[in-house]
Amino acid sequence: MKPEPSPQAGQRFGDYRVVRLLARGGMGRVYEAVHVSTGAVVAIKLPDASAARDATAMRRFRAEGRLLDSVRHPNIVRVFEVGFEDDCPFIVMELLRGETLRAKVERQGSLSRDEVVELFIPICDAVATLHDAGIVHRDLKLCNVMLTGRTSALVPMILDFGISKDLVAGGTLGVQTQSGAFVGTPRYLSPEQTLNPKAASPLSDQYAVGIMLYECLTGRSPFAAEVPYALMHAILTAPVVPPSQVEPRVEQASDAIVLRAMDRDPKERFPSLRALARALREQVSSSARTSQLPQRTSATRTSQAPPSSGTPGARLGRAADATTTVRSGTLNRPGATTPSSRHGSAASEPAVPTPLVPIQPFHEVTLLEPRIVLVRRSARQFVDDAEVAEERRRIGSALDQLGRQRKRLLVDSRRAPLSTDDRLASAFMALREEMARDFERTAVVVDSKIGILQANRLNRATTAPGALAAFENETEALSFLKK
Repeated sequence: MKPEPSPQAGQRFGDYRVVRLLARGGMGRVYEAVHVSTGAVVAIKLPDASAARDATAMRRFRAEGRLLDSVRHPNIVRVFEVGFEDDCPFIVMELLRGETLRAKVERQGSLSRDEVVELFIPICDAVATLHDAGIVHRDLKLCNVMLTGRTSALVPMILDFGISKDLVAGGTLGVQTQSGAFVGTPRYLSPEQTLNPKAASPLSDQYAVGIMLYECLTGRSPFAAEVPYALMHAILTAPVVPPSQVEPRVEQASDAIVLRAMDRDPKERFPSLRALARALREQVSSSARTSQLPQRTSATRTSQAPPSSGTPGARLGRAADATTTVRSGTLNRPGATTPSSRHGSAASEPAVPTPLVPIQPFHEVTLLEPRIVLVRRSARQFVDDAEVAEERRRIGSALDQLGRQRKRLLVDSRRAPLSTDDRLASAFMALREEMARDFERTAVVVDSKIGILQANRLNRATTAPGALAAFENETEALSFLKK
């Protein structure tokens, strides 16, 4: 007999004991729980009562757990275990404390440009990592991003993969949806998805990120309709008011980025979310250079947006977070087979002035002991080969200054996004060789078996002199270096 999907405090699921209910979602509920032996506090997701009676929903729930367990990124919620208790599946995840991005916008209103850039660069990188793995999220929205205080800055974490699409296996996490039905949140559906529910792709995820950027910069949604069919008609046909005409402090450079991500023609969007993140970085860099030039007096811009009213949350639309399934096919205009044309000149690609100064270094270099140099990898992800080459020059110079002869190197890669190393393996190999050059031996610390296998594979291919090895903890690595 299956357990009641709404457990009481103290009920056990595997080695975990339920403490209290934290949140309810479209497919299940999330509870705070503790490990009965270690006392570690975690979150457990369980299917709700309706999902527990639906075989398709249960397969999708189990698939969500497998998906989360297969993707590793510092801005994607981490899964510790996917298990069953009397045939009822449960997902054990890290417990995130904070507020959703939607709650922040409802409380604060529009966010500053710098806040938006700081939050969305890692969001773009996390979703791009999903795309690297052949996965489309399909339900990106403000309430599926949790803001946590892991460091001195807010860290965005991507949540809720219950309707993600596996582009490699096909279907929705291996589960076919009802033929001709939309799955997702209407307010964030791309135009191509309103015409064809099977059109979900990395570019449709980018469209949803564009909507999220618009909402964060302006405090309101780009489309005012609340009824699903009226909303979808607006997505296909309504002109989009540029963010700078809704919120005067938004720069016109932000208009170009947001409206390109929201272009009705997928081909006119950024080629990838990493390209979108690069445009956000370049806007900050360009603004910083412009602010150092003599200021000119300019006329005040006249807003052409409809007057806003109510609280920020009301302007976002209360239906914004409702994940809905509706039938397709009724919005197609006679003879229309593709979404209508893009948003005019605003869709042009932002200029790329010069390479950016990194927001945070890829590596920190310190002298841990007289004969041991520590290189600690950050969670920042490489974008392309040129960025890896530039870091190779920077890290090489820093290590040369500390000295390499008769020293040993400890590389802490526990925060490194593994997908970067796979995509840029050749350039990353050259970086690894530069770091290990002339050291007597090198130890790499990673935090997973997969990481060890990957590190050892790279180490076997390197031509750097000296012994190299990978470990799961710093103690073992230091013991190896001190032999």
